[in-house]
Amino acid sequence: MFPSPDPTQLLLGHLPDTTERQFKDARNRLGALVTWLENTGGDVLQPNLDAYLWYLLQDRKLAPATAKAHLYSIRARYKTLQQEGVIREHLQARYREVPDRTEAVLAVAEALRYLEKALDFSLEDLKPKRTPDDYLRLTAEQIFSLLHKPDPHTHSGRRDRAVLALLFTAGLRKTELVRLQVKDLHFWIDDDELALHVPKCRACVERLVPYEDLIWGLEWVDIWLQAAEIDEGYVFRGFYRKRQRQDETRKMRDSLSPNAVERILANYPLEIDGDQVAVNPMDLRRAYARVLYEARLPLDEILYRLGLKDSNTLLNYIGTANDSLRVPAGEPIFAYLAARTALE
Repeated sequence: MFPSPDPTQLLLGHLPDTTERQFKDARNRLGALVTWLENTGGDVLQPNLDAYLWYLLQDRKLAPATAKAHLYSIRARYKTLQQEGVIREHLQARYREVPDRTEAVLAVAEALRYLEKALDFSLEDLKPKRTPDDYLRLTAEQIFSLLHKPDPHTHSGRRDRAVLALLFTAGLRKTELVRLQVKDLHFWIDDDELALHVPKCRACVERLVPYEDLIWGLEWVDIWLQAAEIDEGYVFRGFYRKRQRQDETRKMRDSLSPNAVERILANYPLEIDGDQVAVNPMDLRRAYARVLYEARLPLDEILYRLGLKDSNTLLNYIGTANDSLRVPAGEPIFAYLAARTALE
């Protein structure tokens, strides 16, 4: 009904002078918005940035940090266009044919308020809610890649590697992980099977999780503990930010928070289909469930190891079954898995 400017010309024309890298990033991010607007019939003067954010997170599977970068580039461009009066000029042209001039002025003012509100966003607590169909199904190769991202030669790298390993090899919730004490790492089942003791808490389910052929996860934890000289108390600790300290001498906190676990994983995104995708603790927990299923463990045993009661939740964790990936008949239950995820 009303004319709209060309999105490409408006957003990509006459970009401000910046470094080559900044220019390229801005052009790519704004170009992605232009494509989305054209495909969805969106209004370049009144963009639905909430819907665009969900598109970036759920359809393109971008990491939250990458989605933030896109939105911040978009906000910077629109703010510039507002300051230059370009947005107002296009809105005035849009409503120029409205007979009632008072109505036209009010329409322009309302459109400007909408845009101002759309640009006034905060992404500090960005946590997209995903459905079972949106779950990230990690392959053995992707898990292998993720576990090798932290630097094993630094305190923080050894800790992060141990965090990733134990989330995957024991299927822990992030709340369970941060409550682990050193004494929980070496429990014995019937005096001959080493297991992890998951202590009881408000958001935890007490249980014993056998390590079996995934015991390399414990070995990585032991490497962290030895390097950090931790022999009691909480297994995982945070670090105080002291720029003058070298990594090996940074002072540690008493414990790690559940939110800190999320931030640790966000530091190691995986490249999937050309995009940087952040892995969260639940992705590794679901990967563990799928591994147990492929190892042909009974469902009730998998439920116990994950601290679950609802079989429907477990089936959502496992996702679409693929019998070709299950342990061949006659193979040792976990040897097959160990071969697929063998880590040096």
